[in-house]
Amino acid sequence: WKAFWPTIEAIIWALFLLSYIAVARSIPVFLSVPLAKLGEISYSMYLIHFTIIMVVTQENLVFNYGLGPALNALINTTLIVIPVVIGLSVLTYTAIEMPFLRLRRKYLSEFDVSSKRNTAPIESPAARS
Repeated sequence: WKAFWPTIEAIIWALFLLSYIAVARSIPVFLSVPLAKLGEISYSMYLIHFTIIMVVTQENLVFNYGLGPALNALINTTLIVIPVVIGLSVLTYTAIEMPFLRLRRKYLSEFDVSSKRNTAPIESPAARS
């Protein structure tokens, strides 16, 4: 089954995306706006989540609710890890990622202007002979 797992996972994600596309227009605004904001900070969340999980577990910042390891992990993730990841991701997105995205727009617009100045085709050496 391990050899087929990447294909199975790809199928699961494809079904997830197709189902989202099918219902995306019917999602109420009060849900779609926060989901879009989460999508905006998703790269920051991706970069920071593992670090937060490691800090929370190594520093033993978890609580034992007496509900078994799986349920304790789920509750700790929901109450501790996810809010911290989202909060720090908003901070890193705002302080780091957005300024770089603004630089990219400026850089691309400058590149676009300079590329329009040099519109003459470049002749290849093979064409000269």
